[in-house]
Parts: sequence; structure tokens; C-alpha cells
Amino acid sequence: MTQKAKNRLTKLADFLAKKVKPGWFNLSSWATRGFLEKECGTTACAAGWATVAFPNQGLELRKRYSDRSILDLTFLPRTGRRITDPFQAAAVFFDIPEPVAQYIFCPSDYDFEKRTKRYVIARIRRVVKTEQWFSYDELIPVTSWKKWAADRWLT
Repeated sequence: MTQKAKNRLTKLADFLAKKVKPGWFNLSSWATRGFLEKECGTTACAAGWATVAFPNQGLELRKRYSDRSILDLTFLPRTGRRITDPFQAAAVFFDIPEPVAQYIFCPSDYDFEKRTKRYVIARIRRVVKTEQWFSYDELIPVTSWKKWAADRWLT
């Protein structure tokens, strides 16, 4: 795992812990309608809050073309085209493999009762500390995700 990845993930975990009240956190959506306008009662997931923790760095919530009431995470690198797939955007921004971004940010990768700010922060810190993630009940080192993916899908 790169130092950039560790620094950004640690900054996000710290931001969530210190700045985001539990009632403002909802792992079920990137952000609820009204979040961009800072309306009272709106919520966001960890990746949605990353747009606040990392202002003016290309990570944005944008209204979905097909449904303007839904916000999706996007990333516009300084050089390149906007990435509109939310997990790919998170992966590129945080400098982590896409399966790791899904492991951290996807609600279906958490047990229902663990879709809380506390558990997401703990998962982020564990990935940074151990440089490992779980997939299908397997412990996978972040550095070997390409080999893991190749073994799974290409053979």
C-alpha cells in the first residue's frame, strides 16, 4: 500500500471520527438529496464525507444523469477524464485497488448491524494498519490483489 493511500485513508478515518456525528452518517448512500446544499438532516457515507474532508481535490458528489435526486461519487484527476463509476473513483482517489475500495465503502460488504460510522472507521484503520482486506472470507494482502483477482476470474 502506498504512503499516499495510507495518508488519505487515515485522514478520512480521523475526519469521520472527529467531525461527523453518528446521525450524519449513512452507509446506504453516497449522500442524500440536499447534502450538497448543506440542508439540515442530510447524511452521507464515508466516501460522501471524503468530498468534505478533501475539498478541491477532484473528488465530488454529482447528480446522476438518469435520476437527478441521486448523488454519485466522481473523481476528476488533475490530468485525465472524470471517473464516474463511484468505486473506481474512490479507488483512484485513495490510490487503492478497486476491490479494496468496495470492501471499505460498499454497504453490502458489511453485516447490516455493522453499517455504522464506528465500524467503517475501524475497517479503514485495519486496512491501513495490516494492509489486508477480506473477500469471501479470505484474508488477502492488498499488495497481492491482482494475483487474487487473476486466480479468481481469469483461470
